[in-house]
Amino acid sequence: MLRSTLKLLVLLASFSFLAACGGDDGPDCTDTMAQMRGSVVVMGTCTACHSATSANRNGAPPAVNFDSAADIDTHEARIRDRAINLKTMPPAPPTGSGPLAAGQISDLEAYLDCR
Repeated sequence: MLRSTLKLLVLLASFSFLAACGGDDGPDCTDTMAQMRGSVVVMGTCTACHSATSANRNGAPPAVNFDSAADIDTHEARIRDRAINLKTMPPAPPTGSGPLAAGQISDLEAYLDCR
């Protein structure tokens, strides 16, 4: 009885270890301040041009707006590509303010990953 109990405990501990160490558990969504700052990047920087109500879109396509969560869902891959990976959004002056700073990129990623 004791031997089978020990075997069971070793087996459970092994599974627990494997579960803790195995693979990607997804984004770390505990930094809610980073997520908030990321939403400010979208609402304060991106929507200056990417909003249906923007007075000067600076060449942003009319159908590419980030006014709602659904809009952001629709364009999330493109946001990640242009603002985070390629760093071509915002565009360089005089049209835009230039690429996001490293901290803004990190916050934008947290926002997109955890919203």
